[in-house]
Amino acid sequence: MFISCTISTKTFVLEHLFSQTILSEGLCSQEDKVLVAVSAGKDSMALLQLFYKAGYSIEVAHFNFKLR
Repeated sequence: MFISCTISTKTFVLEHLFSQTILSEGLCSQEDKVLVAVSAGKDSMALLQLFYKAGYSIEVAHFNFKLR
């Protein structure tokens, strides 16, 4: 069976799974401040956005090694 999903539906599902996984695994709580280490790549920016949209208080760490 083929199910058609829009990007916004997929985004909603990903955001929901992200939040549920953090809660079920006890990784952090909404009261915690989370340090998110990023490389400025697409995957890092997606992770940062997931934490932001989930309502966490976040700080961002980035160091440019100038390897590229």
